[in-house]
Amino acid sequence: MKKKWKVAMSRSQVGFNLYHLNIPKIVGQLELFSGYVLQTNPDGFQDASFRLQAKASSVNTRNQERDSKLCSPEFLDVGNHPDIVFVSNRIVQIDPTHYIIKGNLSITGISKFASLTAHLGSTANDQNGPTKIVFEITGQLLSTDYGMQWYEETPEGTQTWSHVVSLHMFLELVPEEPFE
Repeated sequence: MKKKWKVAMSRSQVGFNLYHLNIPKIVGQLELFSGYVLQTNPDGFQDASFRLQAKASSVNTRNQERDSKLCSPEFLDVGNHPDIVFVSNRIVQIDPTHYIIKGNLSITGISKFASLTAHLGSTANDQNGPTKIVFEITGQLLSTDYGMQWYEETPEGTQTWSHVVSLHMFLELVPEEPFE
């Protein structure tokens, strides 16, 4: 029994944030992405598979100069590595609405193990179509693990950019295929 759920991009968001000067956050998102969850058990998402792919060039922090720098070879290197991809290799159910998604995250051509936390929000039918489910997914990564090796200090010795990047995804999924 399988059911494929696809990410409804128009009602979903793939975002990130990081600290700048250890005070405010730089908040951004990836505007172009696609993904799916392949559910193998009709009673839940344990042992399902998850894939999300985003265009690295679609980074948007609401600052064109910063976005251009993030797309440069120093950071995301979108000319050589146009896609950011996460592919799960295991989903573990913690309780009826919480999961740990383990898999490989590929950025700048480097693939590393990542563990993400997922919360199954609502499951609903509406007057406009099929059942929809919502997952809120969070995690963290180190930019240095993906070859982004910047380091700048202020005259006072404060590091300007944090290497810890927080991920936050709000994904609405709709069925692509019924259970077989």
